[in-house]
Amino acid sequence: MIVVTNTPPLILLAKRGLFALLQRCYGQLLIPPAVWREVVEEGEGRAGQQETVEARTAGWIVVRDLQDRTMAQRFRDTGNLGDGESEGIALAQECAADLVLLDDDRAVQRARALGLVVRRTPGFLALAKEQGLIASVKEHLAPLRAEGLWLSAQAYDHILRDVGEEP
Repeated sequence: MIVVTNTPPLILLAKRGLFALLQRCYGQLLIPPAVWREVVEEGEGRAGQQETVEARTAGWIVVRDLQDRTMAQRFRDTGNLGDGESEGIALAQECAADLVLLDDDRAVQRARALGLVVRRTPGFLALAKEQGLIASVKEHLAPLRAEGLWLSAQAYDHILRDVGEEP
């Protein structure tokens, strides 16, 4: 399975101590250079930085260059997307990824319009619970919302009900 991720899932899962679950669920992740730059080089001392470096050293996060940078530039210009989002979507398209991890609404809409399968961080938490890797989605989702993960009250309630938890 080919999985590409953008910056926020790496940071958010690291904040909750769940970073290693990415490997358990997907095996290997691909990230474009912009995501490496955002998480590691610009994120020194912040959540996700050390975890991403260690995962790359261990070989389960792979930084993959884009073959065609013009596609990412077009996403930046026409979709009002950031570097990590633009390169992540472009990389997912180039390597025919089975899944791309994104959280930003504009990026999710753009990726889906291109036919990519998208999973957001809350969806990843639901998968981790389904696989028995975490006991509760709410235990992790509520603090992430408090730390800035935007999720409407309706979506929050829907996710929790889908995994059999009370909102």
